[in-house]
Formats: sequence, structure tokens, C-alpha cells
Amino acid sequence: MNKLPVALVLSGLVVVAGCGGGSSSGGGSPSSAPAAASPTAQPQATDAASKAAATADIKSMYATFFNSSTPHSTSVSLLENGSSLGPAVADAAKIAKKDKTKESAVVLSVKFTSPTAASVRYNLLGNGKPLLAKADGNAVLQDGKWKVAENTFCTLVGLGASTIGLTKVPGCK
Repeated sequence: MNKLPVALVLSGLVVVAGCGGGSSSGGGSPSSAPAAASPTAQPQATDAASKAAATADIKSMYATFFNSSTPHSTSVSLLENGSSLGPAVADAAKIAKKDKTKESAVVLSVKFTSPTAASVRYNLLGNGKPLLAKADGNAVLQDGKWKVAENTFCTLVGLGASTIGLTKVPGCK
């Protein structure tokens, strides 16, 4: 993969994860920001009906997490162990400042590896064009809510860490 797509991918990822971080200069979230995921407990994937519901939740959650209009606090709430990944989110924001791209994601498929974990294949888009096509990620059920797996987020941020002088992404295992 050449550096341009990696920079674009990382800039978009960080726009999603780093929106509004560190600034209280006012202005609200855009009215077109996606709605936050439901605070109610999400279904474990144990039978056909619960797998269908969990698949819908994961698709919606990925779309919200990777949408550059999503508020920072919502993105963190949709990330496994999000509260402990503040340093990684801050680093992602630094990477994102290098390029201004409107990010989004479309989930292509969800395959459950257990009632509380899934493999997710998705397209990550920048300005409507593929940045990563058929990317493999993960989702986990944490605290009754489907979330983007920490390893998925940390892998993407890790790809661009060297562009801001890091050899390791803080908070990522």
C-alpha cells in the first residue's frame, strides 16, 4: 500500500475518532450527524433472529463510528475500551489534520465468531471513494453494546503512527 491511501485512511479514521477533541470553542455538531447508537442492551448472536438483529446493529454502529460527522464522545462510546484509548484517539486526530476527507464506511458482511464477537468486512470511503476496499475488522459486544473492536481501531491508527513520529500508539496493545 502506498503512503497516499494510508494517509487518507488514517486521516478519515481520526476525523471520526477525534472530532471535537481538545477544543471547546463552541459551535455545535452538524445537524446531519448520525444518531447515536441505542443505549439499550444489544442482542447476543445466539440464533437466527438475534444474529439478524446483531448484524443490523453492527452495520449501523460501523457506519456511525466511521462517519466523519459523528461527535467525538459518540465515537469513543462505539469503540471497545474507548475510555482507555484517549491517547490513541488524540494521536489519530494529529494524523487526520494532515488531510481533510469526509469519511464513511459500508459494511459488506458480518460473520459471527461467537455470540459476542464478529468478523466484519467493510469498505472505508473518503469523499465517497474507496480508501480501503473489503477491509477486515472486528466487532465485539461490550457492556451490552456492539462496538468496533480495539484491535481494528489500533491497527488503522498504527498504520499512520510513524507520520507523526510515533513508533507505538499509546493505549493500544
